[in-house]
Amino acid sequence: PRGDFDLNDFYSAVIGDGIAEAQNIRVGDKILLYSPRDIDSIMQSLDRMEKAGDEDGRKEEIDEIREMTAPQEVTVTGIFDSGHWDFDSNIVFVHLETAQVLYNFNLEECHGIAVRTDDGFKANEYQEIFYSILPQQYRVMTWAEMHKLVFDAVATERQAMYLILFIIMIVGSFGIMSTIITITVQKRTEIGLLKALGSVEGQIAWVFLFQGMLVGLAGVVVGLLLAQLTLYFRNDMAGWIGANFGVDIFSEEIYKVDGGLPAKQTLRDSVIISVAAFLACTFAALVPALIAATMQPAKALRSE
Repeated sequence: PRGDFDLNDFYSAVIGDGIAEAQNIRVGDKILLYSPRDIDSIMQSLDRMEKAGDEDGRKEEIDEIREMTAPQEVTVTGIFDSGHWDFDSNIVFVHLETAQVLYNFNLEECHGIAVRTDDGFKANEYQEIFYSILPQQYRVMTWAEMHKLVFDAVATERQAMYLILFIIMIVGSFGIMSTIITITVQKRTEIGLLKALGSVEGQIAWVFLFQGMLVGLAGVVVGLLLAQLTLYFRNDMAGWIGANFGVDIFSEEIYKVDGGLPAKQTLRDSVIISVAAFLACTFAALVPALIAATMQPAKALRSE
């Protein structure tokens, strides 16, 4: 943030960092603000101008259009950076009376009023209160309703990520299963010898089941460490990929967020994914463990 954010002056304005960078605007520069307040009136004036037969009539309509589209000159006193690309690239703050003049409003009129609460999660409660005291023609929207499409998209992506992780774990489980089955076949002589010496089926099965559990535990530990490193260096990795391959994996213009790739790690997600991965490895070892447990010692020793 740069400059002064006091909007007591009628001719002052505070703009977003995105607008300032796009238009090369600095604190102290003067800018012109236009308003679409009179688009209908402008179109009507253009129609009348086309129908006007004399030059005086056309000149009068042109002067009227120029008056309606007259910009308001203001001075940029501050530049804010909210961390949200969509806000920083589209929002300009001005004095209330300046906005009323731009939109040809009376001093008692405005498009809407923004209310900030102490607890954003109680927005629905405040919404009910406002509805109870305001006339029916007024509409009260919470921040969740205003950004419903964004939250729905995030929820859909979250569900898709869980599905992708589940598929990855299933594929990995089959890989672990095939590896342990291969070990079981290679160790059939040792299995037959253990059974001949008196080992029961449960003991043989536990050996291979424990091997699957060790693989799962090691995978969970290594996966958590790699996940922490990836989250910590996520912006550096994204920058390196963009610099070397020309691929912008996190476009600010698309995702409407600047300042890097945001990330939030929750204990619940980490526990769920870790437990699911460990159980998948354990169940993957169950099949080769049963194969080893049911192997006949005579056949196992004879095959050698």
